[in-house]
Amino acid sequence: LKSLLSYESKLVAKSEAAQARIFPDNLLINKSEAQLLSSWCGRSVHVFPPYISSATRPYKRSWDGAPVFVFLGGLDVPHNAVSLENFIDGYLPKIIEDIPGVLIRVIGKNPAPSLVELVKKFPLHVRVEGYVDSLDEVLHGACAMLVPLLFGSGVKLKTIDALSYGLPIIATDFGVEGVGVSTNHDCIVENDLSKYGYWMEKLIDPNFNQQISRNSYELYLNNYSKSSVINQYSAIFRI
Repeated sequence: LKSLLSYESKLVAKSEAAQARIFPDNLLINKSEAQLLSSWCGRSVHVFPPYISSATRPYKRSWDGAPVFVFLGGLDVPHNAVSLENFIDGYLPKIIEDIPGVLIRVIGKNPAPSLVELVKKFPLHVRVEGYVDSLDEVLHGACAMLVPLLFGSGVKLKTIDALSYGLPIIATDFGVEGVGVSTNHDCIVENDLSKYGYWMEKLIDPNFNQQISRNSYELYLNNYSKSSVINQYSAIFRI
């Protein structure tokens, strides 16, 4: 099976490289994938950000200093469901020891019965809230967003959403895939889940939180806001 998948992968790469050579311009939204395609086809591959059709919201946080964190995403999506349960079961007990008042608000549709049962062990520290009509209150008022994904692919729009609110993020590489963050400047990128508690404690400090928050909002304005994306598209298409 591995040999078959390897052979198929090589065929796909060959086909993609051939297609890319046909066109004068090739565009991808993921930098690492753009570099890979460029190495295959010998052509320059442009990287452009996804366009999220919403007006840029003003910077308006209402976080009061409480250790309230958010997990956001469809709970029937495998990489969300598996990663969240792994995080709660394997790492939350130690985090509670270090941050007794910690609360994780889980926002997303269709939680699995296994998740519902798991959070019953932590009634004061995990709240599964399901779908909410507006994220404003949730994201404006949180300390940070947690994205402890163990696997996944594609650009995580929820990460860009958090940036647009100026909400600090603690994420694995999978959680910021395709998003041009600078580690520990505008986002905390941490693949060792045992260290999430350390970063959560750090972000409870208002000064550090404000620093990351401002940087994350600035990253959004410079790279993902409507005006920025339009300017980048115009440069790529020479219009």
